[in-house]
Amino acid sequence: MLGLAACAAPATQAPTITATEASAEAERQSQYVIERRRTEMARLSNVANRIRVANEDLCPRKTMWIGATFETIHDYAPDLRSAAVSVLALGDQPQVTYLVPAAPAEVGGLEVGDRVVAVDGKAIPKGAKARRVLGEVLREASADGALSLTVERNAANVPVAITPKSTCGYNFALVDGNEVNAYADGDDIFVYRGLLRFVETDDELAAVVGHEFAHNAMGHIQKSASNRRVGVAGGLLIDLAFAAGGVDTQGAFAKTGGQIGGQAFSQEFETEADYVGMYYLARAGYDMSNVEGFWRRMAAEDPTAIKFGYSHPTTPVRSLNLSKAREEIEGKRSEGVAIAPTLKPAKE
Repeated sequence: MLGLAACAAPATQAPTITATEASAEAERQSQYVIERRRTEMARLSNVANRIRVANEDLCPRKTMWIGATFETIHDYAPDLRSAAVSVLALGDQPQVTYLVPAAPAEVGGLEVGDRVVAVDGKAIPKGAKARRVLGEVLREASADGALSLTVERNAANVPVAITPKSTCGYNFALVDGNEVNAYADGDDIFVYRGLLRFVETDDELAAVVGHEFAHNAMGHIQKSASNRRVGVAGGLLIDLAFAAGGVDTQGAFAKTGGQIGGQAFSQEFETEADYVGMYYLARAGYDMSNVEGFWRRMAAEDPTAIKFGYSHPTTPVRSLNLSKAREEIEGKRSEGVAIAPTLKPAKE
C-alpha cells in the first residue's frame, strides 16, 4: 500500500459531481433508452408488419392480427421502471404503447395510452401477468372475428370495436447487441440493433426482414434440424461399429455427423431465402433497386465474405442472385404474371 504514494495522479482539478446530479442524469439517460428503443421498435414494426400482411398468402402459418403493442410497468427491468412511468405513464394495467399506422387497431379507434379493461366482456387482470393474459385472451377472441374491447381513456370506460386481419404468423423482436445481423428460429425473427443502425433505408431493412421471414416460411430451420438428426444417426452407426470392436469413440462420429448434417444445403437455404425474400419485398411495395449497394456495404463489414463462404454464399454471389431475382420479378410485372416465387416442378 505504501508504494501507491508514488503513483502518478491527474494534474487538473475536475468539477465535482454530486450524487443528486448523477442520479438525475441517470434518470434522463434511462428515459432516453426507452424513447430510443420505442423509435427503433416502431421502425422495425412498421416494416415487418407491412411484409407480414402483404405476404399472408405465401405463409404456411397464419395468425389474426390487430397491430397494437401493449405493455405494463412489469415489462421493464426494475432500474428502468421509473423512466417507463415518466415516458409512458405505465402502470399495472395493459396499456397501448404503439399502433401500426392504418392497422385494424388504429382503424377501430384504439389510441396510444388506452388501458385495456376487458375483451369481449372478459376482465383483464392487473399485475405482472396482465400482458400475457391479455395476449392469450386476444388470440382466443380473434379467432371468432370482431373484437369488443373496453378501454380506460381519460378516466372513462370507452368501447372499441376491432376487426382483426389474417397475416403471416411469425413474430419479430429487437435484440440488444451491435452485430450487423438478424436470424430466424422457425417461429420468430430477431433483428439486432446493430443491423437497424447499419441499414440506411427502410427498403434495406425490408430486404433483411423479408429474408428472415422466408427462412421461416420455407421451413429451413426445421429442415436443417432434420438433416442434423440424419447426420447424427449415420455417425452413431459408426460409433456403434467401433464399440463392437472394443473402441470407445465417445460419440465422436455422431457429433461430427450432426455438424455435417446440420450444414447440409445451408448455402442453398440461404439462396432460397434471398430469392423468396425478394418476392416478399416486392409484394410489400418496397424498392428492390439497391440490393447490390447494400451487399457491397455488407462486404465492407466482413471482406473475407467476398471470396469465402461456409454456411452462406459469398457476398458477390448473393448480390448477383438478388439482382437476378429482381429482374425475374420485374419481368413478371411487365407480363402481368402473378408475383410469386417460381417453384421447382413436382417430382413424378
